[in-house]
Amino acid sequence: MATMRRIAARFAKVHRGVIVAYAAIDRVERDMLGRLRIRVHGQREMLPVSRAYAGLFRQM
Repeated sequence: MATMRRIAARFAKVHRGVIVAYAAIDRVERDMLGRLRIRVHGQREMLPVSRAYAGLFRQM
C-alpha cells in the first residue's frame, strides 16, 4: 500500500489509460472551449485532461 501512495504522489491520471509524471508537466492551460490540456516537457502536442481528472490540475 505504501508503494501505491508513492506512485500516486508522483503520477497523475489525465485521461483513460494516460498517466503523466507531475515532474514532466510543463504547463496546464485551457483551450477555447474551456477544457484543460497539459503540455509535457519535450512534447509538441497537448494532452487533453478528462473532466473526471480535471480537479487534480485546477490548482496548477
